Amino acid sequence: MRILRTFLLTAVFVFSSAAESKTDEVQIVIDFGVRISIASKILGESRNLYVNVPDGYSKTDKRYPVLYVLDGGNHFNHSVVATQYLQKLDRIPELIIVAIPNNEGTRYRDLSLEKENFILFIKNEVMSYVDKSYLTTGRNTLFGSSSAGSFTIDLLSSEPELFENYIASSPFLNTNNSEIYKKFLKTIDEQAQEKSLYFSLTGQAEEGKGRTNSVNQFVDLLTEKPPKKLDWRYEFLANQAHRTTPYISMFNGLTHVFNSYQAPSLSNYKEYISFGGVQGIDMHYKRRAKIYGTDQYTPESTLLNVASMLLSDGQAETSLQIYINLTVQFPESAQSFSGMGNAYDDIKQYEKSILAHKKAINLADKMDTDWQDLFQNRLDKVNEKVSLLNKN
Repeated sequence: MRILRTFLLTAVFVFSSAAESKTDEVQIVIDFGVRISIASKILGESRNLYVNVPDGYSKTDKRYPVLYVLDGGNHFNHSVVATQYLQKLDRIPELIIVAIPNNEGTRYRDLSLEKENFILFIKNEVMSYVDKSYLTTGRNTLFGSSSAGSFTIDLLSSEPELFENYIASSPFLNTNNSEIYKKFLKTIDEQAQEKSLYFSLTGQAEEGKGRTNSVNQFVDLLTEKPPKKLDWRYEFLANQAHRTTPYISMFNGLTHVFNSYQAPSLSNYKEYISFGGVQGIDMHYKRRAKIYGTDQYTPESTLLNVASMLLSDGQAETSLQIYINLTVQFPESAQSFSGMGNAYDDIKQYEKSILAHKKAINLADKMDTDWQDLFQNRLDKVNEKVSLLNKN
């Protein structure tokens, strides 16, 4: 009776609210991609693919890496959400996503009983179709969870030429770990390019003792003597369920396997020097350009972050030189001039600091008021310092 009363009170509130004001209800439709059907000769059945391409794909001749997603019916939507979000943060390149859903009753067959046929299907029919039909670079990433995660790691050991990157969520390594490890040492180190592997697991209560032990043993083997050409990372995901690990692993896995794409993360002067300074940063972007077809020049945003870090770490002279170079490269950049003003302020060259801050304010006339207020505030602080010094 208590539940019924609650419903009636809610209903009265809804109807009375509706009487007081009119509202329009619009159905929201999110376009995740297209469904394509392939008549597979290898599997002897029709199989679907779900495909998502980057925004603006139809208006460019640019080529893209491909993310292949196993158990595509479960993981297609959140793979699209994850990649789009990480791309906005410039953590990964734009990707074509190809999800391979299961036909009813075929998952165990494809991932275990007849997995050799499923591998041939992926290699000779799915990947062949994608490379012929879409603008691809030939750099491929594979994502799998649970049994598909085991399949993913096994594929890395048996046919590493198919993919550059592998992401496995909650895999069960039910074969001999030592044999998989030996395959890694033999096959991966023979590859021309380094491979990347991310795999994850949550607590034993969720994953089971057998899965937990198998993954822990595998981690021990990789830790003792890691394959030379394997950039691997294992992550224990605390307080998760077996069915939630794929969501976190998609974000964290993509971030790991595309770490060569990301801006250098430098937190102090020592790391800056170890990385090779500005020259090392420039080399990073030239290598990135060769791998991903991006612009080979270091973005202003990266150098602004580095210069700011150096200034806060007590390296004002090094920071100032970066800011000066930035104002030459980007003469319309209010942020670069404002940063230069901060650096001059730090070394007590107040006249130059004031000039730089004034230049930043003049250049910021079309920027958000928050930026304008920030630049004005910096100038005001320097003027206050000069005023106090003159009084004394």
